[in-house]
Amino acid sequence: MPKAIVSPAATGLQAPPHVPSELVFDVDAFALPGQDDDVQLAWVEVQQTHPDIFWTPRNGGHWIATRAADIATMQADHTRFSFKRILIPDIGRPFPVLPLDKDPPEHAAYRLMLSPAFSPAMVARLGQRVRAVAVAAIESFRLQGRCEFVQDFAKVLPIHLFLEMVDLPHAEARFLLPFAERIARSSDPKEITVARLALADYVRTIIAERQGRGGTDLISHIIHYRVNGAELSEAEKLGTCSNLLAAGLDTVAGMLGFAASFLARHPAHRRQLIEDPSLVPVAVDELIRRHGVVNTGRLVVADIDYNGIAMKAGDMVQLPNCLYGLDERKVERPLEVDFGRAQVDHAAFGNGPHRCPGAILARREMNTFLTEFLGRIPEFRIAEGTRPKQSSGLINGMQRLELEWDPASTRAL
Repeated sequence: MPKAIVSPAATGLQAPPHVPSELVFDVDAFALPGQDDDVQLAWVEVQQTHPDIFWTPRNGGHWIATRAADIATMQADHTRFSFKRILIPDIGRPFPVLPLDKDPPEHAAYRLMLSPAFSPAMVARLGQRVRAVAVAAIESFRLQGRCEFVQDFAKVLPIHLFLEMVDLPHAEARFLLPFAERIARSSDPKEITVARLALADYVRTIIAERQGRGGTDLISHIIHYRVNGAELSEAEKLGTCSNLLAAGLDTVAGMLGFAASFLARHPAHRRQLIEDPSLVPVAVDELIRRHGVVNTGRLVVADIDYNGIAMKAGDMVQLPNCLYGLDERKVERPLEVDFGRAQVDHAAFGNGPHRCPGAILARREMNTFLTEFLGRIPEFRIAEGTRPKQSSGLINGMQRLELEWDPASTRAL
């Protein structure tokens, strides 16, 4: 186990007085050793070599919880661990964000604002459109024998669908994605704030154009939504729609990238899915379990004793969600991807009242990728002379993934 920072002052890394020196470790979530090769495995190394909960002075100073039991508790227990602050480093939000800023019982009324757009019935209606976008993307590069998967597919399928849901042109992705990526992966509070304010300026114009027009898109739905008879405030509309764009443009793309990278390096797993398509639903969750993407935080609401650890009101706790599904105390053979698991247990979409409302749509998009990509390009590999580029931060991401294959081995369905 790495040695704790016995004298934080000697290293220039400070910890508050209530944190015992034996629980202070120098861990930077934005620069984990080994993250370029396997960011989730880099998190597992932290899990296996540090206390279950410890303090890092990096990125403003915060706790990190590494075990499934604690991650599940902190995700669900809003009375001690609030969702009102989730960014690491903790810089607050320039505008209120709903329903994130509301803990139960107020949370439920605001969550209903988003739930219909991501309901099973709505996702089912989107099914044909999901498939059409996926097929068009695959056919654009299938006969070329190679693609840069992140740009050519992972940031096409979910992002184009999401932009359709908010009634924005596909071309806007080029403008919006840099803001979303800075918010998700930057450790610089100034850079994050600049990106969020720039995104808010963009959203402010969209809201002004759609206010009072009664559109059916998700942004129009939000800006006209009423809670107890009252519309959201202008600041709430701005913050909620801005956060929706930032969140909707990145997370599923990461899931798709990690899944494609794994399958490119494991032909036996590809063959399993090709020979037995009934395994696809389990494969979706198993790949998500092994390659979790979200590392959000929680705000400690009041001074507490948590399993013998003194936490103070205002402390932040980072929850690397991937570690829930990679904890050997919770999951047997956690590093092994097994499409035959009887039960796939993960916390990739969170637990409790703030569970991600887009989970059903994310699974549908992953299912479509496995079905349509493998059906058309069954044999692919990491392009010779390249290596996948990964990153950590608020969101674990696949930044670049070069794939290649023999065009003669492909087929149009």
